[in-house]
Amino acid sequence: FSPQPATPHHHFRTNQHTPAHNMTEVEKKKKPFVRKDFAKGFSSVFSSGTVDPNVIGRYKAVTIIAPLFFAEKISVDKFRQRFKERVLSRWHRFRSIARTQNYLQVAFEEIPVENVDLEYHMPVVTSNKKWTIEDLREFMSDLYSLKKDPTKPLWKWHMLDCVEGHGMVLVFDADHALGDGLAMIELLCAILDEDPLAKVEGAGTGGVVKRSRKIQPSIMTKLQAAVQGAALAALGPILPQDPPNCLKVQNIFKPSETRSFANAEKIALSRVKDIKNKMEGTTVNDVMVAVLNMALRKYFEEKGDPAATNGQTVRGNFPINLRKPGERDTGNAIATSMLTFKIGYKTRQEVVWHMKEQVDMIKLSPQPIVEMYLLRILARILPKPQLLDLAVFLFGKFSLMFSNVPAPQEKATVLGVEMTDIYYYLFVPIGVYCGMMTYNGKLSLTVCSDPAAEEDPGKLVKHWNTEFEALYKEVMEGPTLTQPKKKAGRG
Repeated sequence: FSPQPATPHHHFRTNQHTPAHNMTEVEKKKKPFVRKDFAKGFSSVFSSGTVDPNVIGRYKAVTIIAPLFFAEKISVDKFRQRFKERVLSRWHRFRSIARTQNYLQVAFEEIPVENVDLEYHMPVVTSNKKWTIEDLREFMSDLYSLKKDPTKPLWKWHMLDCVEGHGMVLVFDADHALGDGLAMIELLCAILDEDPLAKVEGAGTGGVVKRSRKIQPSIMTKLQAAVQGAALAALGPILPQDPPNCLKVQNIFKPSETRSFANAEKIALSRVKDIKNKMEGTTVNDVMVAVLNMALRKYFEEKGDPAATNGQTVRGNFPINLRKPGERDTGNAIATSMLTFKIGYKTRQEVVWHMKEQVDMIKLSPQPIVEMYLLRILARILPKPQLLDLAVFLFGKFSLMFSNVPAPQEKATVLGVEMTDIYYYLFVPIGVYCGMMTYNGKLSLTVCSDPAAEEDPGKLVKHWNTEFEALYKEVMEGPTLTQPKKKAGRG
């Protein structure tokens, strides 16, 4: 998420046929320079559903919602000015309008910072009564049904001073076309009083899978990962989808108009690291996804769902960060992959090893890179309605979507006011999204669901803490654990 100077850059194109340096002064006045950032890959998919007249209204926009909670009220004027100086003046997509260039392409066309209407983009939400957390969730749910104005930049800050127990809540509301979760954390860091990027767990390399992690695979493991990865990338569209379960919507092409929310109690990140340190070779991410796996099993058992009783396949789709260590980039520098959850297990340690094995294989696999380039090619040759149909179809193969977004690991302030909490949700046309986030030394789980799949996601998140405690006890009471070796099969 690199800060971009307000000058032409080699990978941006102008809307002029004549090279700028050969134009006369009269031509320059008639045709002012407009920087265009052509959307690629996921940015192209996400932006098309919002601005392309051929597909507007066909699907709900994929939207990032992040409420930030503050101990005291923040000056509206000062916050608007800070956002203008630190974000609008540096990152062009937030001062750009997404336009359809032709039947296939979408480009972000930059407008002057002064033309961005801050009163429109940063509205103050007032009420004659104090809102509860449920009122706030209803407000966020309503954002899902609202369409963003395609003639303006695709973001807003909703500024609320009416939520009980909080001085102010700032709800960030942005089309995913502007950037992925790590890009949004970069934006968050830009508006804080002190830049905490050096202290962010996994800064620049965050996500469920950090492809830069060093592992020592055998030649056969590398070969297996390469073959499997290439096959999955090529055959993805024809591979079977997960069997029906209570987290999947029946018709992925017709999601509900609202969303339901639930948050689990926070877990100290230090305790997650205790488990990681006792299980050799594992990462914090391995442990987090394993706990999600365990909570899913308890949820399915409680529901009497075939996923638990019949051993059906349950998989989760998640983003992979493709940035190099320390690299910052605008837009969506991601690919996607999937993990298979182990619903039938005897010990909880077994689940952690199961997740580690899959994640290590993904680190070696060419699948994410191959799929990223395939998507870029398809985005240039497929008409947008067919491209969106394909994207929704592929997402709908999985039971849920999840991600891990790392935020600052110490208390942060904005204009001298402490940010007490932050959550991250993703509005996407799938039954359930689970978001894991670390902030100020604590791990949170948020769940956003389609009511047609699960009206009360609290039935899932209630198992998050109890399963973590059970795993913690199981691991910490014994000696340091090493990953069991696979039994050699007969050849």
